[in-house]
Amino acid sequence: MHDWCETQAFIEEFVRQISTVSASPGFTWGGSGNIKNAYLLNDTVPSNTAGRLSPVNGAINTIFITCEDPTNGVIEIRRRVGAVYTPIVTQAMGGVRKLTVEIAVPPTVAKNDELTCFVTNAANIKNPVVGIIIRGTL
Repeated sequence: MHDWCETQAFIEEFVRQISTVSASPGFTWGGSGNIKNAYLLNDTVPSNTAGRLSPVNGAINTIFITCEDPTNGVIEIRRRVGAVYTPIVTQAMGGVRKLTVEIAVPPTVAKNDELTCFVTNAANIKNPVVGIIIRGTL
C-alpha cells in the first residue's frame, strides 16, 4: 500500500510532466536569397512587422538553423516590446550549412512575448531557415 505522501508526490510530478509543452515544430522564420542585416519572414511577413508570439511561459532551449551554403553569418532572436528589439539569443553559424544548438543558459519568455529573427554581421546567409524550441507551461 502506498503512503499518501508518495501518491501526492507522484500526482504532482505527473501533472508537472504533462503540463510541459513545446512551441515546436513549426516555430520558424525564413528568407529567400542572400540575407544580411535584415529580419527574416514569418511566412510572407517580415518578423519585425509581426513577430511570432510565444504560446507558453518558458525558455528557449534550442535553436536550429539551415542555409544553402556554409556561412559565418550570425542569427539573433529578438524580443519586441513596442518599437524596441532586444536580442535574447545570438548564434554564429561558424562556417557551416546546418546547426542545432542546445542553449546553455536558456533565455526566458512569457506567453505572448513577440519574437523576431534578425540576420546580422557582414556575412550573407543564403536561403536561411531558423527555428527555436521553447519549453514551458501554458
